Formats: sequence, structure tokens, C-alpha cells
Amino acid sequence: MKRGHIVLVTLAGLAVFFVVLAWIGGNAAPQTTAAAPQVTVTVTEQAEAPTAEPQPTVTITETVKAEPPKPKAVIEEGTWLVGEDIPAGNFKTTETVEDGCYWEISKGSSIDDIIDNANPQGGYPRVSLKKGQIFTTEGCGSWAKR
Repeated sequence: MKRGHIVLVTLAGLAVFFVVLAWIGGNAAPQTTAAAPQVTVTVTEQAEAPTAEPQPTVTITETVKAEPPKPKAVIEEGTWLVGEDIPAGNFKTTETVEDGCYWEISKGSSIDDIIDNANPQGGYPRVSLKKGQIFTTEGCGSWAKR
């Protein structure tokens, strides 16, 4: 085997080794963060050949897709899209509410899109949410799925 071929085979083997090592290191522990954007890894190694032979190029590409985050089962104050931000289902406040609590279920941003709403003065309000609805809560504390 010519010296130039040995160098090329050695460099190609090293490139594959580092890609496999990076892949193993990236898959060692599961990620618990929110969905990450797709990641593309490209490694290109080019060996210098002492002769006029064409120089080989090794390109390895891997695309990793993360699973989308699951909706939270506890709702905090804010506006949420049911089925994406929060799961559908029945919810009630985790603490008794005071004056100043307001919740709203709607199908859009217009006042005509309001399906149901309330301004409870006490107790543990309950709501039933369906996929595609928009749920807004202010001053009511946390809501838990029941």
C-alpha cells in the first residue's frame, strides 16, 4: 500500500472514530429540557496526498429530532392554548380564591369569541377545557388537573 493511501485511510478512520465518539457522548444521558431545534453535524476531513491523485472527502451528516414538550398539568397565571401549552381536561384551583380572580375560556381574541368566563369571589373554581380553546387566568393562583 502506498504511503499516501495509508495516510488517507488513517485520516478517514479517525474522522469516523470522532463522529462515533461524539454521537455516543451526545446519547449518554437523556435530555430533560424543552424541545431543541434540529441539530445537523457535518465533519469533513481532507488529507493531503503526496501525489497528484484526487483527494478524498468524508462527509457524515446526522439529523436528530427532539420530541415536542408535553403540556403542563398545572396551570399558572397567563394565557394558554389547550392541547399545546396545557392538556385538555377538568381543572380546579389549588387554593381558595379571593376577590380579583378572573378566568376565561375562548376560541379567539375577540370579545365575541368568549365561550365562558367568571370572576369568582371565593371557593375553588373549576373549568373544563377542550383542545383548541384558549384559557386565560388572572389572580386565581394555580390550577391543577383533577
